[in-house]
Amino acid sequence: MNKIIVWFLVALMVPVSASAGSLMLNGSCPGLVENRVVGMTPSSPVMVLEGTSFGSETITFGPCAGTATGLSGISVVAGGLTNFAGRFMRSTATPPFRCGDFRQALDIATCTVTNVRRITPPVPVDADGDGFPAPFDCNDADADIYPGAFDIIGDGIDQDCD
Repeated sequence: MNKIIVWFLVALMVPVSASAGSLMLNGSCPGLVENRVVGMTPSSPVMVLEGTSFGSETITFGPCAGTATGLSGISVVAGGLTNFAGRFMRSTATPPFRCGDFRQALDIATCTVTNVRRITPPVPVDADGDGFPAPFDCNDADADIYPGAFDIIGDGIDQDCD
């Protein structure tokens, strides 16, 4: 019985693994995008970085200067402290010109980075189901009008969107 108690106490004293954690993005762009990070160092600072593309740019500031990221053209979009379980969540307003960019989180306690996630750009809507979403379809309310459709000469309707 004493061996079990000693083992339990030793297990409690083992430091938490310095794993890179995992980043998930939820929401719509443009709009609020939730940055959810798990597996980070508990009760420690974390930053969410944004880049215009994949890359290998390094952090140039703070205690993690020199840490390689998976991004290019990085900036900080969110930051704070993880909770006791190593989780962090912050929603950020994401403007249209940032849709399609990439994000990655940085665990400042260990100077490790998470996976890279893309901010999903909005999917064009094809309201009439003809296979051509607006703005490519000149009349997205009529499935008979789309780029490349047969154009009836002289009827006053532009069926082929030219």
